[in-house]
Amino acid sequence: MIHIIFPLAGQGLRMGELSQKYKLKALIPLNNKILLDWAISSFPIEFFPASNVFNAYKKIQWHFILRSDVDGFPQLQTWIQEKINGSHVHTISETTRGPLETVGKIIHKIPKEDAVLVMDGDLHVQANSFFEHILHQNTSALLSFPSTSPHFSYVDKDANGMALEVAEKKVISPWALAGVYFFSRAVYLQKACMAFLNNTSVEEKYLSQAVQFLIEEGILFKVFMAKMHLPLGTQEEYLKAQELISLI
Repeated sequence: MIHIIFPLAGQGLRMGELSQKYKLKALIPLNNKILLDWAISSFPIEFFPASNVFNAYKKIQWHFILRSDVDGFPQLQTWIQEKINGSHVHTISETTRGPLETVGKIIHKIPKEDAVLVMDGDLHVQANSFFEHILHQNTSALLSFPSTSPHFSYVDKDANGMALEVAEKKVISPWALAGVYFFSRAVYLQKACMAFLNNTSVEEKYLSQAVQFLIEEGILFKVFMAKMHLPLGTQEEYLKAQELISLI
């Protein structure tokens, strides 16, 4: 079983007036699709219940974590349930200290031996080899793209493409993390969540921190390169995406 988790409990402050206008970042439209739809459409057809090859490799379960106390929640919940039949919508009613803490709200509900993929809801990627790897569930994996911007997290890798180190908002290599994280066993992420969520000295809780913790614990992560990475998390990225969207 593979569980796909979208932590969507952020406040969307980096989108400014767009988040205010559309209530939630996930609901902001881009070329007739909301931003969450762009993220979901990154996945190949094999991941969706309507696919004729559904269950050909592994059963997929979709999870979305939403704030229930914000305007736009009912609209987004309805959209998700209509988009993916049988998806699980989990609700929280408080601000978290980052996506890792958001995921930590539900990770204990997932069987330890199942696989988990966590993806940001404000991006679109094309990465066939990465998703093919996940369907076969060989080992944990990270998706990357070339960058030198300090706004992203980064991964360094060895000659075999295995992760050596991950750093949050620090350029340690030419390969930035794309915001898609695959854990071949849920127990890995459960262990990392326990370690970080009980650590009050770390103010923000990011998935990259969990990955670095697991690398130090000896867990292997294979690094894949995205064919295309389109970030949609800030107003600047959104405006740039409007210019590039015709190429997708």
